[in-house]
Amino acid sequence: MGWWRRGDTRTAATARRPVSGPDPVGAALAEAASGGPLVPRFEDDELVLEDLREWVDVRDVEGPEAFDTVVLLADEIASYTDAADDGLDAALADQPGVDDVFAEDREVVYLRTSLALADVHAAVVRAVVEVNRTPRPPAPPAHEVTDEQAHALAEDVAPVLLAAGFVRRRGDARERSYFHRVGEDGFVQAASVARGLGALSDGTSLHGTVQLHFGVRVPETASSALSPNLEYFAVGRCSLSSGLNVAPTPDALLTATTAEVLPWLDATRSRAALAAWVAADPERIFPPAERPRYARLFAEWGQPAAARALLDDLQRHWRSLAKHPDAVEARRLLG
Repeated sequence: MGWWRRGDTRTAATARRPVSGPDPVGAALAEAASGGPLVPRFEDDELVLEDLREWVDVRDVEGPEAFDTVVLLADEIASYTDAADDGLDAALADQPGVDDVFAEDREVVYLRTSLALADVHAAVVRAVVEVNRTPRPPAPPAHEVTDEQAHALAEDVAPVLLAAGFVRRRGDARERSYFHRVGEDGFVQAASVARGLGALSDGTSLHGTVQLHFGVRVPETASSALSPNLEYFAVGRCSLSSGLNVAPTPDALLTATTAEVLPWLDATRSRAALAAWVAADPERIFPPAERPRYARLFAEWGQPAAARALLDDLQRHWRSLAKHPDAVEARRLLG
């Protein structure tokens, strides 16, 4: 249904706005009733707007990072809409006061919003009624890029990566779409070129794109030992990673590599470089649950600015994580 997009973070503990009126849900239901007939999705199904009070449950939650509210939809909501195919997540994202949406499945939707819970419930009612009357079907799929096309485009970007010190994997065209580079302080980086997959929350297909995937393995945060043979080292073994979807043309691929991929990799190839990069924006350590560990590591590495930036971020946005033993140790090391 949806796509988990990184955004500004806040926690459920953050104060919500005051409720907008005595009964925001009732106001939304009255507005819906005045807007014309509803469209039953099943034969002989009679829709009763008041049921949306019971079929929608809104709660505070410490769920996926960057989301603070969960909407639970009863199975009966299918009488109004197919929550996956009719664009309910997109309609919710357009509601005033809703900053971000992640639809986990047909019955569970996470939101980032400071609205009062009653106003969130009202927003869900408005979105459900909207897509009941005017569904938002997913956009037609874009021309799908094949593996062969993506691997051929890797030939265009390979000289740039090789000039930057990356080593190309040996083998067939698919294998040669993978690259790795040894940095400093035991860091190892990876990059790859592949066909785009999936879709954005507005239904935009990524199948017509090429994905550049890249990352860095920080040895102190790795979950397993590193094989001496780096031939098959890939982004899946990295501690921090990112990705870009670009148009399947050599120019787009080269522009993205030189303007975004290589600067990201150059900024993460050593302890000092990573520290400077994180000090400038602590949210670059993602997900937030990793920030206490990196705060401790930066303090141990003699990089106080990065450690303090992460600790300040935790104190402002992630109070529970600010109490993590690694964060406590980082503060002790910083004195």
